[in-house]
Amino acid sequence: MKTAMKTKKPSLSKAKQKAWAVFSLYIRTKGWMEYKAMHPEYNGEPVAQCVTCKRIFPIKQLHAGHFVAGRTNAVLFDERGVHPQCYRCNVGEHGNPLNYWLFMEEKYGRPVIDELMAQRNQTLKMKVWDYDELRDKYQELLASLT
Repeated sequence: MKTAMKTKKPSLSKAKQKAWAVFSLYIRTKGWMEYKAMHPEYNGEPVAQCVTCKRIFPIKQLHAGHFVAGRTNAVLFDERGVHPQCYRCNVGEHGNPLNYWLFMEEKYGRPVIDELMAQRNQTLKMKVWDYDELRDKYQELLASLT
């Protein structure tokens, strides 16, 4: 008697990791495109500016840093609140909140800041397919950038 092989159900955490990896690369690559637009003469390795300390780093060394701490699903993948940040600002300075606030205020204004701050307290339940859709969306957006 043959037993049917069980197909392994994709884990929620793996799906989230995969979606985050593509989203993070998209955020950092978008930072590179912005850098290239401001410096058309530059043709070296992909670099971007840390939004908080303003230093230039290869995108491989940058993080996709969140304006709103906590990484809840409600703000985790909101592009308005995630930008290229260096390790020192994102980790060592816990997001460098004062400079991040100034950046956000200049780029988006207070209404977006208020909206992101309100969203951080919301619960958003995600399923594996939600993360798969996000991964696919950001893979397409990433391909359109390069």
